[in-house]
Amino acid sequence: MYTKISSVSIFIAFMLFFKLIHAKNEQEISVLPTIKPPLLVHVNTQANAQYMVKNLSQKNITLALIPQKGISQNTTGLLACPHSITLQPGQKCLLNLTIKGDTVGQKITHGPLLCKAVKSGKIKPDTSFCAQPSPRDSLNVTFTKPKIAVIEVKPQALTLHAASKSPDKLTVINHSKTITAKNIKVNLPVHWKDVKQNAENCIRVEPQKKCLIYLNAKKPHATTTVPVAGHNTTTIPLKIMVKPHDVKILGPAVKINDIKK
Repeated sequence: MYTKISSVSIFIAFMLFFKLIHAKNEQEISVLPTIKPPLLVHVNTQANAQYMVKNLSQKNITLALIPQKGISQNTTGLLACPHSITLQPGQKCLLNLTIKGDTVGQKITHGPLLCKAVKSGKIKPDTSFCAQPSPRDSLNVTFTKPKIAVIEVKPQALTLHAASKSPDKLTVINHSKTITAKNIKVNLPVHWKDVKQNAENCIRVEPQKKCLIYLNAKKPHATTTVPVAGHNTTTIPLKIMVKPHDVKILGPAVKINDIKK
């Protein structure tokens, strides 16, 4: 019984000590949100958060951000904190964070955590001295299914002309009211190597806007159905074929005298 009480007492004492140290560190460094982090972020998109980091102590402090999956630091911009953050008494900087996830359901439930930096070739955080925002201001992000832009193609059946001097074109319409469609192209069969497409106009299609895809073919191909899609769009089936180059067949020469008859 005595041993159990002693173990519990030691654990409680350790937790109280940790809280006192952590509270002391937070008194020396403040981490306050200037751009609040979002609660939801769609996968394969990115969001931003920003915190003001200020040295409240009477000594210089060097800090580094503890790495977190889905979080990266952006060191560009006015007053941006560098990777190795050295702040003089009263000095402050802006911690710019980019939030990006690739798995639905992935969560970030804490941070950002800034710890004292130890320089030994590479900057290494020392977790004995750390500071972070209050629980209500900490990162609390869930990654959700991506938003999809609904697209339409015109015409729904496209005929290309082999060896044509001018390309044939396909119109793509983004019917979404809020989502920018990205990187739309025609996914041609692998054996259609002679068919070239220019989809540069469809890299970014703003809501309610349209773009053109240009296609050139060198030789005929039978009708097939291919998908037209972007990174964040619906997939539209397109019937496509390549007709042989039109050649006009000339008839036999007609004599002028024969015409008069």
